[in-house]
Parts: sequence; structure tokens; C-alpha cells
Amino acid sequence: MAASSSSGAADAESLFQAFTPSNGRVIAAQRFQIEPDTNMNNTAIYPFGPPVPTLGFTGAMVGGSVAGINGTLKMNFVYREFDADLRLPGTWQAGQITETAIAADGDFNSGNMPLTPSAGSFIQWGLAITASNARADLDLTLAVKY
Repeated sequence: MAASSSSGAADAESLFQAFTPSNGRVIAAQRFQIEPDTNMNNTAIYPFGPPVPTLGFTGAMVGGSVAGINGTLKMNFVYREFDADLRLPGTWQAGQITETAIAADGDFNSGNMPLTPSAGSFIQWGLAITASNARADLDLTLAVKY
């Protein structure tokens, strides 16, 4: 075996490739201005983002900030499915997190909300506000996972 007898510089290349089990996509950034509701038996649902395809859908996450809070705001995230016709939405389905009560300004993160849609071709998220005496400005961003 012969050793190299000359010195010099050399080039090297490396490649790193990673695969993740899911892909995310931000689909909405929206401001919600919440006002008090005097009927304490009502829950308001605000559509949040457009309907998105359910093929490969695994869940969603919401993050943002709460400002100008007055009272205790109670909120959750709901969803509804559509068949092929986006003009005919299904009914809103149960909340995806333990209902959150927010009494002070600050950041909000729903964490992962896993969901396997049942039969619809499209799914849409909504912000559910339980009737209360709260007032707040919510700046939220919605991302879905595939």
C-alpha cells in the first residue's frame, strides 16, 4: 500500500435528507372581535378558514394572541364536513380541545388537534365561543396537517 507523498487541499460534499411523517399548511390568519352575549344559553360559531380536502387529513393546530380581554372568554374549535358540494355543509361537530377559559391577555396555542374525517370530501374549522360576558380581540392562525 502506497501513501500519498503530496499535500494539498481537497473538496468534500455531503447531503442530508430528512422525511417527516406529515406536512402542514397554514390556511387562515384571522382576527375575531368578541363582544358580550346577553343570552347565556347561546354558543356562537365563527367559520375559520376555507374548506380544505380531507384526503390524507390528520389534524390541525391554532396559535395566536388574545388582547383586550374583559371578563372570562370560553372558546373551543369545532369542525364540519362537506360532501362534494361545498354549498351543503354538514353540522358542526364537537370541540377538539378541552374548552379553554381565558381571563388575561397573552399567547394562545391549541396544540395538536388530531382528527380523522368520517366521510366528507372537505372539512372546515370553526371557532366556538360559549356565551359569556367576555370581550376580546383574537388574532389566530390556523394550520392543517396532512
